Amino acid sequence: MDVKLRIAKLKEEKLARISNAAKDGLTQVVISESRNVEEIERLQKRLKEIEIALENIDKKTSPESSPILDSEAGEVSGKKRGRKKRDEFVERIKKLGIECRLVKGQIYKVNNRALMGIAYSSERRSGNRWFLGLPSENYETIVLLCENRSKELKHLILPRKFIDANQHSFSRDENNQIKFNVCLKNGEYQLKIPRGDYVSINEYIDSFEDLRYL
Repeated sequence: MDVKLRIAKLKEEKLARISNAAKDGLTQVVISESRNVEEIERLQKRLKEIEIALENIDKKTSPESSPILDSEAGEVSGKKRGRKKRDEFVERIKKLGIECRLVKGQIYKVNNRALMGIAYSSERRSGNRWFLGLPSENYETIVLLCENRSKELKHLILPRKFIDANQHSFSRDENNQIKFNVCLKNGEYQLKIPRGDYVSINEYIDSFEDLRYL
């Protein structure tokens, strides 16, 4: 059984024993089990701290600084490949009649008014995971370019409504960079919301048309 589930189940059992003991007037049992519940809650807190620490360690390697192999150019830096993939994305939406120009780095302006951030990452060695980052800005849309080991690229175009609903929960590093943890589970792309759950973002795959209305 998963440790987190085991702890939660044990806590539920102890709380039930406290409730029953209180009804039967078994004061010593209530005191003893209450101490057990306090210890369980300390374990839950420690487990959460471990999860956050592991997540922070995993994020310390910038997704755009990891080298990957390119069949035509040999080994190129992730940063250069990220720039190339962002340029290709911009050219693609321009062909669709959507205006787009570079402001700086990973920040673009769409239709001469809306800020768009484009982040790129290749698939992590652990498989089915991507870590991406963007400067903190007031984005109207965020594009996550996730490239798998077969060089297939997924365009995850997050709209303003999604950003507004989750931006206060997004993880940020010491430089106030926004961090994104994307995973692929059972054919579904999901975004990990720190201190929350995984949220499906499948509906935003290749949603190029949404960019017309920014």
